[in-house]
Amino acid sequence: MIKINKRALDISGICILLFLNVLSTVWNPLGILIGVCVYIVVYAQLFSGNTKRAFLTFIICMASSFEVNSFVYYNEASRNLYSMLLLPYVSVYPFYLTIYLFTFLLYYKYQKMFHNKLRTHRNIKSLATYIPIMIISGFVMGVLTYLVNDNGIAGLNWYLGDFFRVTFQSLAMMCIIISSAILFVCDDDCYITYSKTFETFLVSSLIVGLFTGLLGWHGYYGSNPNILLMPLCVSIAPIVAIFPLYEKKKANVFYLILTILFIIESFFYGSLMGSKFYMVLGLLIFVYYFKAAQRSKVLDVMVITLGVLGIIISYSSIFESTSIDTYVGWKLTQLIDMFKFSGRTFLEWYENIAVSPRYRLEEFINIFLEYLKKPVYIIFGKGNAGTITHLWGNLNWNVTLGNFPEEQVASRVYRSMHESVNILFLRHGFIGLAFFIKMMKEEIRLMFKSRWALAGFIWIFFYWGAYQSWWIGAVMLVMSLYEGSRIEGDLRQ
Repeated sequence: MIKINKRALDISGICILLFLNVLSTVWNPLGILIGVCVYIVVYAQLFSGNTKRAFLTFIICMASSFEVNSFVYYNEASRNLYSMLLLPYVSVYPFYLTIYLFTFLLYYKYQKMFHNKLRTHRNIKSLATYIPIMIISGFVMGVLTYLVNDNGIAGLNWYLGDFFRVTFQSLAMMCIIISSAILFVCDDDCYITYSKTFETFLVSSLIVGLFTGLLGWHGYYGSNPNILLMPLCVSIAPIVAIFPLYEKKKANVFYLILTILFIIESFFYGSLMGSKFYMVLGLLIFVYYFKAAQRSKVLDVMVITLGVLGIIISYSSIFESTSIDTYVGWKLTQLIDMFKFSGRTFLEWYENIAVSPRYRLEEFINIFLEYLKKPVYIIFGKGNAGTITHLWGNLNWNVTLGNFPEEQVASRVYRSMHESVNILFLRHGFIGLAFFIKMMKEEIRLMFKSRWALAGFIWIFFYWGAYQSWWIGAVMLVMSLYEGSRIEGDLRQ
């Protein structure tokens, strides 16, 4: 009788799920079918009383879904990309309502235990303090700005729709954080189960990512067919290379080979993270060296050194054989330019960085200037769908098909900020900024203790308030805080 390895079976199952989602980008009915099946399975698990398993199924299927049609289709902005995140007729509401239901059921079941045990989880307690404040203040301040007609928003026909859309989305994202915190604090086995499954998901993502690349399947960035055709969060999958170093095991050669091959592939098909991917790669190499050197694992250091050299050589040959205008070269150049500080004043540096990061910088400065003009908002922010005007900077924000939606460009009032820090600062003021700094500080501190801290750091630094399939990063953030509590002795073993 053939003995089937459970780990191999799990990897195969998730690979099939990911591959079916890739195929759904070609045939939309498949995406609808997958989405409906996911909800049937999740609610069957819920009704059987297995909330922990249902939530895990939901998160994995969420992370496996496609959601940005412009990364899949060229010049077909109106074409829907169906999955569990978006279904015909019912839109995103089953997705949000299911998250709200998870949070209600978990809080109802574990309320007393959660609050009692939270005292021993210093890291998660801080998270659990900020989240309810931001949920309430985001709604209240959003209503207040509308009532006082801040920036003329009461006369804009798009504002109320955006406010309710952002409110539903933001509440769902924060409910995922709350649900994760309740599960890990109140169920001692939950962290182990989720950790193993998430690791399997990341390994499966690398395998399917390599396979789709070899098949020549690709997505689009603008008009160029030059990014990997995979769900968005596949970009963090290379972090599995460092996992064995947190378990006092030898380097997993299979993980290292997969990671190195995936990174090399990303120079042919650009990462869905753009230039952020190279920052992640730099952090990954740094953490790997630190952990390997800390444990005096000479072989591990040699393996990763050879891998890095192979990547550099591969990249050099690709860069020489292709135009500097390629997606990969363009994004890497953007990143390098940001660190050219020597001999420059702030204004000289600002004027020489690429347009994309310059927009991010201008957004932060303009949010700050908005608060100087209207200090009443500075503590709690302008709420969900809060807005600013362009007060400083030499970029032209009033460009259609640019960084802001057409309706915001037409009204000269902007709410769609880029990067977590700008979103949190605008929606939640100094409270949001303090939360961002606190979480960043915790993830950096835990980066050499918890295998999930790097993923949590990436999510909180780049993706708060953006991309629902990326919300698995929010769960990983909570996991890193929980693991940090265990390692640092906050929990009684």
